[in-house]
Amino acid sequence: MRIIVVLGVLCLFCLCAEGLFSDVKLTNNRYDGILVSINPNVPEDPILLEQIQSLMASSSSVLWEATNHRAYFGDVTIVIPKTWSANNYGAAIRQTYDKADIRVSLEDPTYGNMPYTVQYGQCGSPGENIHLTADYITDPQYTDMYGPKDKTLIHEWAHLRWGIFDETPTSGYEDFYYDVNGVIQYTRSPSTVLGENYVVDFESGEVSTCQYKQETNWLPLDGCIFIPFENQKDGVHSSIMSFQYHNDIFTFDHDDESDPQNLHDKDAPNEHNLLCNQRSEWDVISSSEDFAGDINPANDAVLDVTPHFQIVQQPDFRIVLAFDISSSMNDQQQYFNMKNAASTFVREFVPDDSIIGLVQFEIEGSTLSEMTWIDSDQDRADLVANFPTGTKSKTCIGCGLLQALEVGIFFIIIAGGQIIILTDGSENTAPFVKDVSEDIRNANVMVNALMYGEAANSDLEQLVQYTGGAMYFVNASDPSSILSAFKPLAETNDGNLNTKLFQLFSEKYTIPSHGAKKGEVVIDSTIGESTTFSFVWSDYWIAPTITITDPVGNSFGNNDAVIDVDHKTVFFKIPGTAMSGIWKFTIATGTHFENVAVVATSKASSGDLLPINVRSTMTLVDDTNESPTIFYSKVSRGYEAILGAKVQATINHPDGTVSNVDLFDNGAAPDIRANDGVYSRYFSEYTASGKFSVQVKTLGLGKNSETLSVKTKRRGSSAAVNYGYVKDDGSVVLNTNLPQEIPPLTTKDIEPFQRVTTLGSFHHDQSVSNFYNDVVPPNRIIDLKATQVDMLHVDQGIQITFTAPGDDNAVGTATQYEIRYTYGTTSKLLTSFDDGELVTDVMVTQGDIEDPMRAYQFESLVIKLPDIPAVEMVTVGIAMRAIDDAGNAADVSNVAVLNLFLSPPAISCTDDAGNPASSYPFEKNGDCLRYFQCASGELKTMDCAYGAVFDPTYNVCVHPSLVPDCADAIR
Repeated sequence: MRIIVVLGVLCLFCLCAEGLFSDVKLTNNRYDGILVSINPNVPEDPILLEQIQSLMASSSSVLWEATNHRAYFGDVTIVIPKTWSANNYGAAIRQTYDKADIRVSLEDPTYGNMPYTVQYGQCGSPGENIHLTADYITDPQYTDMYGPKDKTLIHEWAHLRWGIFDETPTSGYEDFYYDVNGVIQYTRSPSTVLGENYVVDFESGEVSTCQYKQETNWLPLDGCIFIPFENQKDGVHSSIMSFQYHNDIFTFDHDDESDPQNLHDKDAPNEHNLLCNQRSEWDVISSSEDFAGDINPANDAVLDVTPHFQIVQQPDFRIVLAFDISSSMNDQQQYFNMKNAASTFVREFVPDDSIIGLVQFEIEGSTLSEMTWIDSDQDRADLVANFPTGTKSKTCIGCGLLQALEVGIFFIIIAGGQIIILTDGSENTAPFVKDVSEDIRNANVMVNALMYGEAANSDLEQLVQYTGGAMYFVNASDPSSILSAFKPLAETNDGNLNTKLFQLFSEKYTIPSHGAKKGEVVIDSTIGESTTFSFVWSDYWIAPTITITDPVGNSFGNNDAVIDVDHKTVFFKIPGTAMSGIWKFTIATGTHFENVAVVATSKASSGDLLPINVRSTMTLVDDTNESPTIFYSKVSRGYEAILGAKVQATINHPDGTVSNVDLFDNGAAPDIRANDGVYSRYFSEYTASGKFSVQVKTLGLGKNSETLSVKTKRRGSSAAVNYGYVKDDGSVVLNTNLPQEIPPLTTKDIEPFQRVTTLGSFHHDQSVSNFYNDVVPPNRIIDLKATQVDMLHVDQGIQITFTAPGDDNAVGTATQYEIRYTYGTTSKLLTSFDDGELVTDVMVTQGDIEDPMRAYQFESLVIKLPDIPAVEMVTVGIAMRAIDDAGNAADVSNVAVLNLFLSPPAISCTDDAGNPASSYPFEKNGDCLRYFQCASGELKTMDCAYGAVFDPTYNVCVHPSLVPDCADAIR
């Protein structure tokens, strides 16, 4: 054990950073607080650092132009791993890999070096992070694949910052559609970006004409790719969310009719239109907190948009534990449960090579242990031996914070570190938290708090939030909740999953005297190193009898464990790599009743095998309204999404109520993409005002239930691939550095697994009247789809499908559905829903709009529209909303758009006797550049020569001037 002693009267973490980088803010057109972090698995490379700075600098100029001189990059901090050579860099202060806006990692095994954004939330909600690889940044070939890297980064920044989505096809969205004029269009925005459709042979590099069949309503078959013209019409400059690689395109589409070349295409069936209610990109961007109310207007006075860079290095993990030993901590055994859980934190959770100090506080603060380097189990035991020995009188939390600064004097050498304060929040002796907050803020230390009980301390909560820390409200009588709160505070969050300690299990058992409880823990093959089963009991000073049994029947008892009677803990440390499979345990009590908390943890089994990981987050409610909280959990192995897991959030309410809600990955709100490994759920069942704590348990059921799969799919929120250009002479020039073809969907069975994550706590205030009055509407439907039941007989109706909403958000059952439709301009349903035509009971031939199904059930209705226009094809838009029994109406759903064919596009290439036939060219309705021709019984779609259009009068291709309706079809 090494005790760190530095003489002098100094403060903890006295070296100051230039700013707080936990949030990015746009002020006076300048984004400050941008954080770029490099994964520790990336080899040290000075050139990479230079290239990151160069990329951010050029991207700042692109951003400036794309926003019409309203935003650029200002302060940018780059965090390098602590494994890289020290080069007089400052220490990262509250800046970790998991908080980075832009993460730089190694090549994605599934998606290669494609840039993408992790994006969970609804339209307008910021994403999680941008993912770039070191190879993408340093290798020039990726400029050919995805276009200029600075424009590509701004494409991803738009996902991350403003919550907009891609306008070209991504997984689950159609590549082609009919517009309102019946013309086949490639899915994009704006539709003024012109090009040709081709099939590309990836091996030979050859292109050929796309094929069409009746079965697809004469839309192009799979494999058809849109290749834009190299030179677009004058004035076409958007959208960067469709073609970020194109030289003519550098900005966002909009709704300004004075600039028709860049108008948003509301009818394109893409992810942006679905999730953003057909709003233009700039409409969403200008409504964000960056620009709403016309803040940060265009500012041509700004002449230099070069960012300012700061390079810092991840420091050693260093913390000071501050124990509240005031008399109020005696309530509900708070003091003993605090110490016992802290013992497990030090003995098992904190990583090796950490530096820990201990202080305690009551009416004053005092030091229990100077900063100590953790090198061995003995170091950990020695540190625990210095824990507090009893409680005293009054409470001075400010004294505890200042004492933590004093004991952490070592950090004058390398700034950065954390204080973890364990308290019930009550304070009755100066200095109070508010009195020392400025000292703590100036010290550049992160403050985390474990709060016991319901005593409010807004000053401490604000300090935790300001310093970028975490606040956990725990049940003082439940040691398992305290242990689970401690677990995330021991994580370095440096992005290295091979050194991360995963929590597999967390449970509390109430066992009567002479009773027993049994449990099981699943250990999968991706973990197994440093596996520990921790048991914390509550009452008697003799440990319960515990037996652990491995998957092949070998048993271990108390004699094989480390037992700490003073802190009522039992640890079973499994040597080597724990065997994968089901481990069982039994807890037996003697003459006394016991509450026993059980926690199991483990690390990755191999540096070559990426472990199964669960990352959980939540969006916090606005205290002043009835908005729900949203829980998210991303379940993955490496970069591969895991499907079919059972993900459940447990919410502890302030009044002691416990709620369990399942999270789903089904594409129903708030989940924006089905089967991407991101599970989500609304929560609004608040039973009281106060503090709520949340834990998420994830269970992989393996072949005992639904098969779990790892899914390889085209990723949403990613850069569009540049396949090449069509030159002015009509020739096609393909990209010589084409990426590998997107692989087909594959699934692989996943063995059973368990993970536990603790999200932290949130505070919710709700008026008393709202506990008794229903003011929460059903959730908005975002997965409404519509299809023609029978393409040959329109009178068979339209089938609409969606996921049923609830009564209160996604809980319970709504009372009725209100469905409306319109022809032609489908966006009218979003701007004036009540003006749409109402679907009545008599129009519903399957299903019941007055009898909705329970939340999250699949709904299917068939409706017949009585007023379909007598034309060959008409575009119809359908939208809906659910209404609950109190009359609360949900927001209007997405608009489902389909083309109704009254006369199906059936063309026969046979003679009267049914024999294969050939024909002269004839018109392909609505298409100026192509025509149909039968060849030996097969219908062919043929292209006019470059610069010509099809004349249906004479059935030949001619100059556009001879066909007035097609005059604008050629550039």
